[in-house]
Amino acid sequence: MLRSLLMCFLFLPLIAWADVEECHIHKTHSINFRDYKTKDVLEIAVGPGPCDTAVMSLLIRSVHGDVFYSYNARFAPHVTADALDPNFDKFIQPFLDNLITESAKKGRDMPKYNKLDARNGFIKLHVGKKQYEQLRSQHVPLFFHPNSYNGWQYIIYDPKTGRGKRIASGLSDGM
Repeated sequence: MLRSLLMCFLFLPLIAWADVEECHIHKTHSINFRDYKTKDVLEIAVGPGPCDTAVMSLLIRSVHGDVFYSYNARFAPHVTADALDPNFDKFIQPFLDNLITESAKKGRDMPKYNKLDARNGFIKLHVGKKQYEQLRSQHVPLFFHPNSYNGWQYIIYDPKTGRGKRIASGLSDGM
């Protein structure tokens, strides 16, 4: 009896592991990141490994391979507060499709800044308020993406450094 019980405990994790969905997702999409004349490439990868522990990588690069922005984080917290949600696998494709369609923004798409929202954590500026308001009034390309299931950030191309620069981040009801 003890031996049977011990064998059950040894093999139970293997049985549970076999049911976990594996993520091996890679998508590319053409975007305007540096300006509206040049097409850059957005690469999204999730995996490899079980979807609930897989890493999501976002990469914005030129067609020649010059990297302007990269972001890596566990994928699960981007779509749900609970990676053990039994419907977790149903979140993956809609999230990626939405990321592709919603990531290209313009300055005027950024939320209006106010001190109360900042105090409550709904928005945090990573540049001065004056620069933020200038960007909001301009027709400049921005990259928007979630950094959690209810968090977000805006990235702009900085020609001085040749890299993406975070402009603002915050919390919302989700992407």
